[in-house]
Amino acid sequence: MKKVFSFAVLAAAFAPFAHLFAQTFTFGNYSDTRTNWSSAENWSVSGETSQTFPQDGGDVVLRNEDQTVTQTLVVDGSYQIDSLNISMKGSSIHWRLFVNSGETLEIAGDSVVNASFNWFQFMLCGGGSYDFQRNLTLKSDISGGQRTTVAFGDSSNQGLSSLRVGGDLNITNDSAVDMNVYFNVGEAAVAGSLNIASGVKVVLARSTSGAESSLSFGGINGGGALRLGFDSSDYYDRKSVANITISGEGGSWRGEFNKMTTHADSRLNVTMSGSGTQDFRVSSATFVDGATNSNVIDTLTVNSGVFNYGAGDCVSGSLVLNGGKFGAASLMDSGTSADVGVARFESGIWNGGAIILDVSTIDATFDKIAFSGLFEKGEGEISLEFRFDAEGMAELIEMGFSTFEDMIVYASGSSIEGTVLNGVSNGFAWEAVFGETGMDVTFAAVPEPAAIAALFGLSALLFAAFRAGRKRG
Repeated sequence: MKKVFSFAVLAAAFAPFAHLFAQTFTFGNYSDTRTNWSSAENWSVSGETSQTFPQDGGDVVLRNEDQTVTQTLVVDGSYQIDSLNISMKGSSIHWRLFVNSGETLEIAGDSVVNASFNWFQFMLCGGGSYDFQRNLTLKSDISGGQRTTVAFGDSSNQGLSSLRVGGDLNITNDSAVDMNVYFNVGEAAVAGSLNIASGVKVVLARSTSGAESSLSFGGINGGGALRLGFDSSDYYDRKSVANITISGEGGSWRGEFNKMTTHADSRLNVTMSGSGTQDFRVSSATFVDGATNSNVIDTLTVNSGVFNYGAGDCVSGSLVLNGGKFGAASLMDSGTSADVGVARFESGIWNGGAIILDVSTIDATFDKIAFSGLFEKGEGEISLEFRFDAEGMAELIEMGFSTFEDMIVYASGSSIEGTVLNGVSNGFAWEAVFGETGMDVTFAAVPEPAAIAALFGLSALLFAAFRAGRKRG
């Protein structure tokens, strides 16, 4: 049979190597206040002047470390490029890469934004969309000691419609001053992890119009700060709402949280809908003077996966458990002992899923979940899981310490009252009783299989003797 080669098959085979032959488009006009992407005279290709512009492949380079003009480069169509490499430095100006409404800039490969703009900003903005199909790195290693500020969307003008990152969004800071990253975007979806380095402040919603931001991350990692609202008294009374969904394998974040807004309707809502485990540890929290809402997370919803949450004495709003697993987390898990922590909420509802409670048998401390208000029980299947060292638990029971009181506390009148759960964890039977205002748990050793067999054997002998006695009678 005669073989016929398909151009489509051939193209697919060579697609992974396309970047090796890609042209490099370098932008060269940094003096005009507004320039169109499609203005070919502003671009050079692989170092040579050309009458074309990046629209169907190619590596795009924007590099100027002495920017003195506030400028907007307008993406005036939907274009596809291979990578975006930005290195930009300026002072007392804004620099905008602006995608028009209804248009999309699609970037196939890994991309980097390295920007140092002091109190002003480098912006990826416009009413359109950015589609980074692999990893995107935001960093600050340009000399000069200026603060780096990168914004997705312009808070004072038209907001960015959507941002998509197919890989990880990495935010690193190699300078001596803080780096700020703003999400002024309607929808942002990061398939991989949001990795926040120390010295980075991620502003989840800095909105001047009251619009909400819906942010989806595969997980959150690192030690940088999370902030709601902008650190300026001119913005304190503006509404800022950020809805975060953990959609993937999760991660481990520990850092400070700042709510820089006095607006009563400002909210941070978090939903766990991923398949992995997300640790969310708030090392400290601050609120501006006059704040009428001092919750860290306003509504925390767990649908699947595992969400470990701890914020010390800081309080969050409502805990909604629909599925998956929820656990209290210590502010810093050393990894060598039980992760005993506390999670505080105003109210909660347990529709389904499991609550995980860690017990340290070294000092008989345990996780605590505290509701200042009601803790309600839904109609779904609920369960408890306990984690502890088996040998340590055996020693506690031998010393007569087998009951742990008020592992979960709540207000009188909660519908969870009267619930009794039991099971076996790590070889020990337990029974949890939800009383009027708290849950107590009692542990007991489960007999070894040999002991159980012997007990059954003794029961059989006693029963046989009883039957023989009745026959003689």
